[in-house]
Formats: sequence, C-alpha cells, structure tokens
Amino acid sequence: MGVPGAPGNDFSFLDTALKNVRIVMLGESSHGTEEYSVLKKQLIQYLHEKLGFKVLLFESPGTACAFLNIGTGTNSDSLVKNSVQWVWHTETVSRLFAYVKSSGMQFNGFDPQFIRSPLRAGVYEAAFKDQPQLLSNLLDLEKRIDATQDNASLHLSLKDSFSAAYGRIAAALDTEKLAPVQQWLHQTFVLNTSYYTRIKEGDQRDSCMAKNIIWLSENLYKNEKLIIWAHNTHIDRNATNSKRLMGKVLSDHFKDQLYGIGLYMLNGSTASNDRKIITVQPAPKSSIEEMLVKTGFRTSFLETRHPVFNKPINTLYWARKTEKV
Repeated sequence: MGVPGAPGNDFSFLDTALKNVRIVMLGESSHGTEEYSVLKKQLIQYLHEKLGFKVLLFESPGTACAFLNIGTGTNSDSLVKNSVQWVWHTETVSRLFAYVKSSGMQFNGFDPQFIRSPLRAGVYEAAFKDQPQLLSNLLDLEKRIDATQDNASLHLSLKDSFSAAYGRIAAALDTEKLAPVQQWLHQTFVLNTSYYTRIKEGDQRDSCMAKNIIWLSENLYKNEKLIIWAHNTHIDRNATNSKRLMGKVLSDHFKDQLYGIGLYMLNGSTASNDRKIITVQPAPKSSIEEMLVKTGFRTSFLETRHPVFNKPINTLYWARKTEKV
C-alpha cells in the first residue's frame, strides 16, 4: 500500500481485484486519523485517474456535501468545514476536496445525521427556486432542527414533529415532475421521515445510509463507479453488530460489484470522536491487526476473500476495544 508522505505510490496491485467492481468502500478504524486521510486521498486519486471512479460519497449529510458540485467559488477549507462531520476538518481532507473540485469528480454524502451548515440552503435554493413555498417550509424545518443541535433530549423529543414535517415536504413533491437533483432530494426527505421516526432504534442510521447509497448508485449516478468513505464498522460485509449493518445490506444488494478496503492501525495514537487522544492498544490475539504485524512491513495489504476469513475475526474498534468483523 502507499506510505503516507511517500511520492509515487503504486496501487496497481488492486487493478485485477477491482476489474468488475463498481463500488469501492474505503474504511477506517477511527475518524480523522491523519495517516488514514493521506492514504485515502492517494487511493481516491488512483481510483479516479487509473480506474475511472468518478463519484465520492462521504459519511456525512448529502444535502451539505452536494454544495461542492455547485459552489465553484467556495474555497476548499470552507467546503470541508461546512459539509462533513467535524472530525474530518483537516488540511488533508481540504486538499482532497480541492482535488475533487479540480478533477471534475462528483461529491455527495449518505448519512442522515444532521449537521449545522449554511451550504444546505444553497443546495435547496438551486433545486427549488421555482417552488418558493416548499423552499420556505424546508428552510424553516431545518432551522428548527438546527436549534436543537446542542440539546440532545430536546432533539429527540421533537423527532416525530421533524418526521412529519419531512413527510409533508416529500408528499408535496410526489405529484411533481422532478429533475434528477430534485428526485434525489425527494428521496432524502422520504428517508429522513423514517429516520426520525425510528431514530432511537439504533440500526436506523445504518439502514438509511445503505438505502441512500443504493438509491444514488441506481439513479443520480447510475452509470458511474463510486467510492465510499466511511468507518470500518459501516463497511463490514459480514457485520456481527445488528446496529451497524450498512456493509451487509450493500453486500447483499451489490454482491461482487462491491469491494471493501478497511484501514487498521498497529501502534501510536489516534482520537475519539470528541478528539480525546487514545493510545492504540496492542494487537488482540488472532486479530486482523496481529496478521498485519506478522508481515513485518510498515504498511501492508491483506486480501480477505480467502475462505479462511469466512468467519468473525477480532479487530480493534477505535484502537482500544476488541470486536468481531
């Protein structure tokens, strides 16, 4: 694999494995880790330039992410700050965004979780400029959601109200002749309706993320090859945790057209989502990390399609807790 900071990384060993693959999922065992972001940026450039992947989908809300496709005058730092979850507000991700813009790739997200962003309004205004009442209702709804972001109990207490409001907006579009971007937003509102209804269920986020990716791949980007940026647990095709099932749903749907590359760390430190520093724990016995240690290389690639991997295997979740994948 590529080594962070090293020039001319060659990923041609992936060419055969990805020959008939339409969707590549790039995982990570923690969010915002610099080495992961550097390596992912290198992989994305290779997949785009050598293998024709033209769409990048991020584990963040699509209605904020999609502004990158229309905000030609907005700098990359501002796009990062206002479109993806704050754990990825880094210089490396900003350089990735600059590359996506300059290369002509399309950018979108698939996470139903709400984040504060002024960019969302720009996406809505471009899509619904001829439907002022619907636009007004939508902006008012998301202002109400935004006002609850610092109060989790208030946010949850209003979940049914949010669900009903998204349902009304989706229903208002049901009989309209919609352009492709409007169809995507309609689908987003439909999923938001079910997301807020079952937000306490635990599995609803992953369920909606999978549905978003499937819809995008079969509608807005139906003729394109896609790259997905997410956590390892979300891309796990054989998920043992019933709440983190995105990878399993996608695997059942896309089968051999789907390929996952998980990133794992063996030592050093990382950070939790609240950015508290975590010391990476030693590789658990019989774990993916232990297998990587035994290769003796600084950076290694381990192909897991061999039958020996057709069973749950230990790994470190967020560098400290042993789980099965």
